[in-house]
Amino acid sequence: MNNLWKIYEKEHLEFINSLIHVPSMQRLKDIGMNCGVEYTAFDFFSNIVPYSRYQHSIGVALIVYHFTHDLRQTVAGLLHDIATPVFAHTIDFYHQDHLKQESTELDMKKVIEQK
Repeated sequence: MNNLWKIYEKEHLEFINSLIHVPSMQRLKDIGMNCGVEYTAFDFFSNIVPYSRYQHSIGVALIVYHFTHDLRQTVAGLLHDIATPVFAHTIDFYHQDHLKQESTELDMKKVIEQK
C-alpha cells in the first residue's frame, strides 16, 4: 500500500492509516472494482487488472486530502464504498436501481457504526 500512498500524497496520514485497519475496510480488499467481470470467461475481460475497492477508497481519500486538507472530506472519501457488496453495483440491477445506484448505500451507516 505504500506505493499507492506515494502516488497520491507524500505525507503519511496517520488518521487514514488507523481507519484502513478496521474490519469493514479490510473487507473491501476482497471486493473488486470490476463488478465481477474478472471471473468471466469472456475474452474481452481476460486481461483486466485486479483492483480492489480497498485500493480505490484509499486512493480517493488521498486525492481528497491532497486538494482539500480537510479531515471530514477525506474520511468521507475513504468510507464512500464501505457498504459495497460483493460484485459491487451489479446488485443495483437486482434492486432495479442501476441508474441511481443508491441501493448499495442503504447499509452504509450500519456498516460504519459496526466498524
